[in-house]
Amino acid sequence: MRDLADHGGTSMGAIEEVYEDLDTDVEFEEFEAAVEDKVEQMGGLADEETAAMLIAHELRDEEADTIADIEPGMNDVKFLGKVTAIGEVRTFERDDEEAEEGRVCNVDVADASGSVRVALWDDMAAAAEEELEVGQVLRVMGRPKEGYSGLEVSADKVEPDEDAEVDIQVLDTYRVEDLTLGASDVDLVGQVLDTDSIRTFDRDDGSEGRVANLTVGDETGRVRVTLWDGKADLAEEFEAGEVVEVGDGYVRERDGDLELHVGD
Repeated sequence: MRDLADHGGTSMGAIEEVYEDLDTDVEFEEFEAAVEDKVEQMGGLADEETAAMLIAHELRDEEADTIADIEPGMNDVKFLGKVTAIGEVRTFERDDEEAEEGRVCNVDVADASGSVRVALWDDMAAAAEEELEVGQVLRVMGRPKEGYSGLEVSADKVEPDEDAEVDIQVLDTYRVEDLTLGASDVDLVGQVLDTDSIRTFDRDDGSEGRVANLTVGDETGRVRVTLWDGKADLAEEFEAGEVVEVGDGYVRERDGDLELHVGD
């Protein structure tokens, strides 16, 4: 590997210029180390400045302009979203029996392009329970992955942004045709068309989750309603033909169709 010192201040200055043009939370020392690794990987085919530009390009690819840009294959993403739902803090046992129990809180955030679930761990989970509110706008940095209910982001860093605005339509009462991706605090009245049995599943944190589905319709259309955890029991109380009110729902997309979710 060529030594950066061999090039005097010219190469280092070029690396710093590339870094300064980036809007990233990556520290300069980490960026510099990545540049050195890239030069070594390419076997001398790229100098430090070229390697710095390649690393910068990779970092920009991982910055999501909107929630819809987030994909499971990304290593890290940064995005802005409005809180639409806050789950309860759950505890779980870690693999290391001597370690303290872990905590996790799932928070749904949305923008005009869509919504995504964000998993907050340990201290962030505790802070969410005390400080987060539906309607707050957050800057999120984390790692995307496929969860049981679709794409989710495991958060590394979350910060409120009081100056940013995220426009999401909120109505007092929705009809099925009014539902849009990312809508939260949704109240909808409709007729139960179909019900499913309750299913259980194992979460990544080791806890057991519960989920059940309803199909609800009105004069404008029909929509699948997904009930999570404590809300799942409601599916066994409803019968086809019964008129129900769905409250505090949030809209997500699955397999190209909109769904109304209720609960954690």
